[in-house]
Amino acid sequence: GLLAIGALLLLWFSAGERVRLLATNTVVLAAGTCALSLPLGVLLAFLLVRTDLPGRRGVAVLLVLLLFLPIYVQAAAWQAALGVQGVFARQGILDGMPAAIWIHAVAAVPWVVAIVAAGLLLVEPELEEKALLDASPWRVSLSVTLPRLWPALLAAALWVAITTAGEIVVTDLFQVRTYAEE
Repeated sequence: GLLAIGALLLLWFSAGERVRLLATNTVVLAAGTCALSLPLGVLLAFLLVRTDLPGRRGVAVLLVLLLFLPIYVQAAAWQAALGVQGVFARQGILDGMPAAIWIHAVAAVPWVVAIVAAGLLLVEPELEEKALLDASPWRVSLSVTLPRLWPALLAAALWVAITTAGEIVVTDLFQVRTYAEE
C-alpha cells in the first residue's frame, strides 16, 4: 500500500504540468461524481428494497430504463433544459466541471441503486430479524446491515469512478480535459 502511494507521488511530482492537470481533472470528476451519486443511490436502493412505499415498483422500472439510456442523450437533455440556450437557461448554471460532475452523477445513480440493491438483497434476513429483537430498526441498519453492505458500496464506488474517468462525451461537451480524452 505505502509502496503504491509512494510510486504515485513520485509519478505526480515528476510529471509535466499537462499531465498533472489531466490527472487532477480526472480525479476531481470521478470523486465529485461519487460524492453526489453514492448517497442518493444508497438512499434510493434502501427505500426500494427495504420499505413498502407506494410507487416503488414504478421507480424501480424507471431506474432500470435509465440504465439503458446513453449518457450522450442525458447530457443533451440537461443541455437543452439548463444550457446557455436551454428552456430554463441562466448564464453559467450548466458549464464546466460542475456540469460534467452533475450529469455523470445523475447518470450513475441507477447503477448505484442496482449494485447496492443487489448487496441489500444478499444481507442475511435472519441476522437482521434477530437484531430487531434487541434494537431499533435504525440501529440494526447501522450495526448489521451496513457492515455487510460495504462490498456493494465499494463495488458501486469503483464502478462509478471507473466509468466516469473513462467517458469522454460529457467532458468534451463541457470542455473539461481528462485522461480519457488524451
